[in-house]
Amino acid sequence: MVAIAGRSSVPVHDARSGQHVVNRAPVLREKGRHEVDDVEKAEHGAGHFAAINRDGSWRTPLGDVPVDTKLADALMAKSKLLADDTRAHAKEHSLEVQLPFLQELLGNDFSFVPICLGAPRYDLCEQVGNAVAEAIAEAGEPVGILASSDLNHYQDQKETLRKDQLAIDRVLALDPPELWRVVEEED
Repeated sequence: MVAIAGRSSVPVHDARSGQHVVNRAPVLREKGRHEVDDVEKAEHGAGHFAAINRDGSWRTPLGDVPVDTKLADALMAKSKLLADDTRAHAKEHSLEVQLPFLQELLGNDFSFVPICLGAPRYDLCEQVGNAVAEAIAEAGEPVGILASSDLNHYQDQKETLRKDQLAIDRVLALDPPELWRVVEEED
């Protein structure tokens, strides 16, 4: 989900994900420089269940994207569940698919904080989400949130769209417990 000034969309990290970022281009451009909190769902189970990268950069074909250490540290201070762990990100591809689209839209004038969640419990994810909300509220500059769903890799387009719509409906209803239920049942 890109959530900037109350506007949102839900990208998935397959062939359609770039289009979702492109569709948000006017919102991203109108807000100027951005810090982007990227949240991905762990598929591979490596590393800490709530992993964050707190420094360095991620390389794409369009150049390096710096990790926002100040925001990462603020997030880690808000939630003791988050741990600096690069292993959790090593086999994930959802963020690396999104970053070049953000670079194309924003140039290299943004930083980001990658978070990889493999937490199997709603209450843990809720605690991390609350920490993200608090840190963003205190950041003092615009922060976008880009989250990748992972409901479907192997079924046809019709089934993919059905599952995506179930999740989108829960996001638009601002109903996190029901979104969790949909993801649990449809994953």
